[in-house]
Amino acid sequence: MCLCNTYVCDSNPKHVAIAMDKFGYKLPYKMYFGGVSALTPLHYLKINGFPNNYWGWGGEDDDIGLRVSLGGMYISRPSVKVGRYKMIKHKLDKGNDVNPKRFNMLAKTRQTWKSDGMNTAEYELISREYMPLYTNITVNIGTEAGLHPPPPPHPPEKAAEKHPEKKAPAEVPVNVPAKITEGYTNKKPTQKTSNHV
Repeated sequence: MCLCNTYVCDSNPKHVAIAMDKFGYKLPYKMYFGGVSALTPLHYLKINGFPNNYWGWGGEDDDIGLRVSLGGMYISRPSVKVGRYKMIKHKLDKGNDVNPKRFNMLAKTRQTWKSDGMNTAEYELISREYMPLYTNITVNIGTEAGLHPPPPPHPPEKAAEKHPEKKAPAEVPVNVPAKITEGYTNKKPTQKTSNHV
C-alpha cells in the first residue's frame, strides 16, 4: 500500500505539509498553514488573495490561514502519515530579515483582510512564459514603499543658499506654463551672436 501525498485541491483550502521534521512530524499549532498548501481560484478569491503588507520573513502564512477561516472555510489536511516532509536546511535569504511587526500585523488581520489583498495588489508584468505543465509569470512588486515610491524630497533651499557656489542656475524650457515654473526664473534666454545661448 502506497501512502502518497496528493497535490490536488480539496473542497476547502488544504494544508499539505502537516508533519515536518523540524516540528517532530507534528502540527506545531492548530492554525499552522506553512510549508505547502493548495487552494483553488475560488478559495483564493474568498480570502482576497494573499496579504501585501508583509515584508521580511514570517507571519504571512498564518495570515493566510486566518483568512481561510474569515472567508467561511476551514483548513483540510491529509493524514499525518501522508503529509510528511523533511525540510532542506537553509538560511534566510539576504535582505529577507525577520519581520519584527508580524505579530502586531496578525492581530489586525480581522480588520485588514478585506482591504489588503488581491484587490489592492500592485505589480508590473515583466514576462510570461508558457511551459508544457505550467506558466511562469514574473512580475515587479516594488518595495515596502510601494511599486513606484515617491522620489526623495529635495534638500531645503536654505542649505543651497549656504553654498551658493554649488547652486546651479535653473533652466526653464520655453512655453512652459507659469504654474509649473513657480520659484524659477521665467526669463527667456538672451540670444547672442555666438553659437551659445
